Amino acid sequence: MTCFWDTLRSRLNINNSNTEFISYLKGKNTKDITVLWNDIKFTEKQLDENYEHIKDFDKNNINNGYDCSICDPFLILICELCNVNIEHNYNSYRMKYFKPNNNKTIDVRSDLEHFS
Repeated sequence: MTCFWDTLRSRLNINNSNTEFISYLKGKNTKDITVLWNDIKFTEKQLDENYEHIKDFDKNNINNGYDCSICDPFLILICELCNVNIEHNYNSYRMKYFKPNNNKTIDVRSDLEHFS
């Protein structure tokens, strides 16, 4: 189950493999985030926790699925690095990842079983 990674690569027009994409994100992992989540700025503690989540993520387990959280560290980092805003609809609850000056928005949706 790689629907999380497949969907994001598709929306971002990334042709690399999921493993290459995750390696790129892990290599560019940063605490220097200007993204807002639902118009809320992240605390230093949240930035530290998000950084650690990405640093510790084992890309070798991607076929076991990815449990995307409501305020997901990978979506935050993708928004920051790829200069896109992300609107995530989780069971009709919309989360907005917004970075000032980003001109493109991608829409994704998920439930307990699938990300698309």
